[in-house]
Amino acid sequence: MEYVDIDKMIYRESTTIMGFEIPGAWYNLPPVDYISIFNAGVKSTFFSRSGEYTNHSKEMQVNFIYDTNKKLTAFVAKNKDEAIAKAKEFAQKLGGIRILDATQKPFVWIED
Repeated sequence: MEYVDIDKMIYRESTTIMGFEIPGAWYNLPPVDYISIFNAGVKSTFFSRSGEYTNHSKEMQVNFIYDTNKKLTAFVAKNKDEAIAKAKEFAQKLGGIRILDATQKPFVWIED
């Protein structure tokens, strides 16, 4: 998972080990080409003495796309409206960059 501080233009990644999330160092945010809203499937596996449990869920990711095709997950939303609102907030703070709705086919650019 990544964390973004849009006001300071920094981000950091984290690693999950045995269910514990460990945040990493902060880095400068790369120049963002555009923002993408994406449906993502999440698989979480939990282990205990009695066995293993795997949970499958869906989430909406707001991703910063940079260096043509690299992505940085900036925000995870519960629904599309929340994702679009956050993407618009990020886009405004990043100088009005474009937002791509990749939750449907064909993909569409969100216009204000």
